[in-house]
Amino acid sequence: MRNLVVAALLAATPVCASDWFRHPFGELRAYHWDWLAVCQDEGNGLCRVVTFGEDAKRRDFPYSRLAIGRSRDHDGWSIEFTYTDMDAREIDRVTFVIDGREVRVPLANMDTTGLDTVRLGEPDVTEPLVVSMKPARFVEVRFDPNVTDPQNLIFSLRGLTAALAAVEAHETARQN
Repeated sequence: MRNLVVAALLAATPVCASDWFRHPFGELRAYHWDWLAVCQDEGNGLCRVVTFGEDAKRRDFPYSRLAIGRSRDHDGWSIEFTYTDMDAREIDRVTFVIDGREVRVPLANMDTTGLDTVRLGEPDVTEPLVVSMKPARFVEVRFDPNVTDPQNLIFSLRGLTAALAAVEAHETARQN
């Protein structure tokens, strides 16, 4: 029985795919399958986790990006996505489809001042999204610059839980 409890606890613990390392850009980084955990200022600054997308027709890298980072405004997470062909100022609505379940984000909760980036910073929007994404396999970000030209970006969520856990563990260790 004791072995079953230990096995269950180990199975529930996110596994780190790689150790933290110092990047030449002055960041502390660790890879977790399809996600990269990044902490600025050699690990002393804000932390985020990032994944990238690409378009098979193009060779741009990154063509699209999804990032979940510590908010500057509250203790929770902020979410942002970038798409190279997007003018964020033209976005009418955004929907996250997490393993088939749609979550619409009200326009009032989006910062679209960047040219190719949409940022969500309200904890009542971001926290449920992050919780929903942790056990999921994929997230599709749908945004409509206008009714005739909807766009869809698909990101793998493999490694997200481990990357977030690594960031949280690093932040806890940094405080002690």
